Amino acid sequence: MNSSSEYEYYNDVVCKNIKRCRQAQELTQEELGNRIRPDKMHRSRICEIEKGRFSPTIRTVAQIAVAMGVEPWELLADSSIKENAIRVIGGKAARRAKAINKRTRALKAEKEEIAEYAH
Repeated sequence: MNSSSEYEYYNDVVCKNIKRCRQAQELTQEELGNRIRPDKMHRSRICEIEKGRFSPTIRTVAQIAVAMGVEPWELLADSSIKENAIRVIGGKAARRAKAINKRTRALKAEKEEIAEYAH
């Protein structure tokens, strides 16, 4: 990924996270703007940020995080990475558990066979 596409990727992540957090708190764009700076942060700026038309500075991201009562990293982190990790780990754990269960059944069957021959 070149620096331009990395920048666009992370800007997209931030914009989506801001919108996701705002909607989770059932805030309108206007309410969020008023929490940040009633005299300066207009609803249209929040809209532009969420749509990726305006790239917020780190300071603006921090102000938005404070206004929503979340940590700034929550707006900067790519939640899909976490979701993918959970899916991969969950899948590996499920496959491992299935293999263990299969082996346990095989050992139990062998034990029963041996018990039959012993009688």
